[in-house]
Amino acid sequence: MAGKMQSELTRWWDVIVVGAGPAGCSAAYDLVLSGRRVLLLDKNDFPRSKACAGGLTMKTVQALRYSVEPVTRQLIRHVSLESKNKKSPLLEGVYPFVVMTVRSEFDDYCFKKTKELGADFLRIRGIKRIKQDGKGVTVETETETLQAKFVIGADGANSVVRQFCTDLASVKKGFALEAQLPMQSETRTVTIDVGAVKDGAAWIFPKGDHLNVGLYVINEEEHLSRKLLLDYIRRKFGSEIEGQISHVVGQYLNSYGWEGRCAQGRVLLAGDAAGLTDVMTGEGIYSAVLSGQIAAQAIEEHLCGRAVAADAYQKGLRPLINRLSLSARAASPFYSNPNFLLNVLSIPGVSSLLMKAYTRNLGAHGSGPSRSQILARKLTYGLLAGLGQKKQAS
Repeated sequence: MAGKMQSELTRWWDVIVVGAGPAGCSAAYDLVLSGRRVLLLDKNDFPRSKACAGGLTMKTVQALRYSVEPVTRQLIRHVSLESKNKKSPLLEGVYPFVVMTVRSEFDDYCFKKTKELGADFLRIRGIKRIKQDGKGVTVETETETLQAKFVIGADGANSVVRQFCTDLASVKKGFALEAQLPMQSETRTVTIDVGAVKDGAAWIFPKGDHLNVGLYVINEEEHLSRKLLLDYIRRKFGSEIEGQISHVVGQYLNSYGWEGRCAQGRVLLAGDAAGLTDVMTGEGIYSAVLSGQIAAQAIEEHLCGRAVAADAYQKGLRPLINRLSLSARAASPFYSNPNFLLNVLSIPGVSSLLMKAYTRNLGAHGSGPSRSQILARKLTYGLLAGLGQKKQAS
């Protein structure tokens, strides 16, 4: 079944997914694959501009149901971690560490794959009201009334769906600001500059024909500005680059949604709408993809009479929430003392172990991380979280 045009749309679906980004498309894709009638809603047409560094970690690539080769700009095997007064040994992996994409291209690709599979799509101006009862959910847009058995809110950091779920815990916001500039020389190394801003970091991501350079803070109260970003770019690349800087955009990143529930009745939240960004790294796409898939599975279990969707979703999120919680505890000590990790990485053998933990063989699609990879990640976060507890006790 191909995606229907607006005039052909029915007014009742199994699931309405609000937001057609990675979280929404991942949920819709799996639901359509299971034979469910799914409607995607979004305020934008695709492709659309989106502030995002566009680096897909290997766990994200493995989680997706399809290859991202058509939108891959570069495969990155080298990572440089640095701070104001220290630089780690260059981290090198046998397998890629990050797959570089341009976010607008990646989102458009996921959107098209989902529509091609059979999801319906409706562009809307906004949502006025969401009401639910024991049988389903009614979504009132500016122009229409739509009904479904379930709604998945995947509408980002400023989620309208979340605003109608009054029983959910509040989220905390980080912020990222980025720009593009021309590639001055060919590079296949990602640079993470820890401490470039207070409680945050800078990144430099190569994209083949340009660089994506940005700043990230774990707390929105540490205000980022266009001036801060431009000053950083000038320090790294020289003042002559200023006239070539383009696409300066910012984005809020929601975290700590895991401190409460991510579902209320027949409404489930995924990705940034659920507050599932990794605080330490700022990575949101992996949580978006995975939570969308878990939401789809929970709804499928409910529709098959095996579980209550909201409870199944919360249970399914538990492994992800545990990792995000550990990362959040590690974030503050890491950003307040970045040299600690850089010193650890200087110990012979540690950097190679870390790269094995975070890189994946692209041929092993869908296999999931190995036990040694999971252990190495826990050790990394555990070291940092332990440092934070030690500093609080002193």
